[in-house]
Amino acid sequence: MNIDLLTFKLVLRKDGALVTDTENIDMDEFVKVMDRWKPEYEHTLTFVMLMRHILRELRNMEDDMEKLIKQ
Repeated sequence: MNIDLLTFKLVLRKDGALVTDTENIDMDEFVKVMDRWKPEYEHTLTFVMLMRHILRELRNMEDDMEKLIKQ
């Protein structure tokens, strides 16, 4: 079984607009589920930190895209 922790799409709509779509799991819920599943699993918090980092970078990228498109 695979679980999507974070997904990102960049879509060009018919009207010519670029649209981003980012979805991620609730990180607090992820930690709870992982702790119930396997409390000794050592990478849970690393995954959460990685997801937070990626989300920050995606927000920065979306801001940059907006600036480029408005030029």
